[in-house]
Amino acid sequence: LWIIELSDSAVSVFRDGRRVDSSPGVAVVDSKQVFTGTDATARQYLNPRAVHSRFWQQLNEAQLPGASRVCRHHADLAYHHLAAILDRCGHPNEAVIAVPAHYESNELALLLAICGALKLKVSGFVDVNVAALSAAAPQGNYRVADLYLHHATLTTVEVGDECVRSAVEIVEQCGLQRTEDAWVDLVADAFLEQSRFDPLHEAASEHLLHEQLPIWLTQARQSQEVVMELDYHNARFTARLPAVEFKRITRMVLAPIAEKV
Repeated sequence: LWIIELSDSAVSVFRDGRRVDSSPGVAVVDSKQVFTGTDATARQYLNPRAVHSRFWQQLNEAQLPGASRVCRHHADLAYHHLAAILDRCGHPNEAVIAVPAHYESNELALLLAICGALKLKVSGFVDVNVAALSAAAPQGNYRVADLYLHHATLTTVEVGDECVRSAVEIVEQCGLQRTEDAWVDLVADAFLEQSRFDPLHEAASEHLLHEQLPIWLTQARQSQEVVMELDYHNARFTARLPAVEFKRITRMVLAPIAEKV
């Protein structure tokens, strides 16, 4: 059994319960080619105007700014992304697709057309929260918070003899991207204040900061102080931050979810 789980942060593919592929929901479009997934993330900070990361969140045929024959709209970007993923997985013939809670009939119809163009038979669509709770949760009513790249959803699911979704609420401006942007601003301010170095001033240094950010986040989980270093233009810049600052920024960004819950 193949299962493809869609979200704007990543598309993951499972075979018989084991994840075999996961690809970030990012695309970079140049004049002749569309890069997706990890190929796109490696280029996104060097060419920010060519970056697209909302095509799984807003799956539609509205024309993109600067649309061309290479790529006209979000549906084209989703097609290219899914095509690359299927190629890496040996192109399965059939799959169940787990979709975000906010997808409605228009998105599902367009997704079905994309899969048809890629010769992928869809044996069923399932809400990602229903799929998760139906196999694991005891009977009861649940409110599930899903954090996507550009937004969050609060989904009400009832588990009984059947598992049924009853309501979906979208919480804007508190997704993973905004969280990462807040971390980046926090780190950049520390470098500017302590080393007189602005890592956001040039695309190459910003790209370097984003590459190092996961390492500093790991430090923040393991120690009380994070020591950050960036080597750029034959110079080493250093800054320090209390680990609690990363937690404070994260709580601030995710506060709208906590308030609604």
